[in-house]
Amino acid sequence: MKKIWTALFIFAAATAFAQDTCSELCGSCLDNNESGPCAKVEEICKCTEMIANLKAVLQSDASDKTATESVYESNVQTATAENRQAQDQSYENAVFWMGFSIAYESFMEQMEGDVRVDEFYHHLGINAGAVLRWDLYHWLSFITGINAIYHYAEYSQTLAYHRHGENNNILYNNIMVEIPLQFRFALSFEKTKIRPFISASTHIRKPIYVWSDTEVFWKDFDNKGGMYSFLDWEFMEYLGLGIELNRHVAILWQPLLYSIRTNAYKKSNPYDNGLDTWRLGMEFTW
Repeated sequence: MKKIWTALFIFAAATAFAQDTCSELCGSCLDNNESGPCAKVEEICKCTEMIANLKAVLQSDASDKTATESVYESNVQTATAENRQAQDQSYENAVFWMGFSIAYESFMEQMEGDVRVDEFYHHLGINAGAVLRWDLYHWLSFITGINAIYHYAEYSQTLAYHRHGENNNILYNNIMVEIPLQFRFALSFEKTKIRPFISASTHIRKPIYVWSDTEVFWKDFDNKGGMYSFLDWEFMEYLGLGIELNRHVAILWQPLLYSIRTNAYKKSNPYDNGLDTWRLGMEFTW
């Protein structure tokens, strides 16, 4: 048994030595394989066959490498596409959004406190705050938040209790906070991120502070200011038209449908409806 293993070992060593020797001899005869010694090397070592096999192995390795690289690149592209698709799907399925909003308000106020207004000269409203949005369905959203509001107006009133019924001018400023409650109904298009929508909103406002300068008979000024009562509230009903851009930006125009102002004494409709009182706002959410 020991002799058999010894013979096998000698045979393997001789074969390996012969292969190494043939490789060296064939390499020496690549450019001169027709000479006598090289012809003998070709006959013994089969150099042509050996070189052909080596080229085949190298080509096979190159093909395998190319195939591996191609598969790798394909996998990378597929993974990138799947990640992008997953991000898009996650974006489409997002339920909760938060951000901030700004708005310009144009208003025609019928009353300043308990006194009816005759004519407006200037009016300006600025509205800004935080916004929260829940997408209940792909076509329906609910929006709320909290806003701070500043109103400035200049108008006149008739002083009926004076003997000639003269007018006075009032420069009026007030600060309020509000909570909007809005339902938004949108249209979706597959090939665009622009979504037109309509909205119905109730804005619950709490007046905080007011100050005014009153010019009586064009010569005297009466300056007043103070906190509103806890019973002073405003309720605004808006209808809106707008568009959403990529779900992150919304532009909304809202004309007033109806308004109610309450205080300790009575309820009133303080603002002119329709195109006389409206707001133009933008929302930024993520």
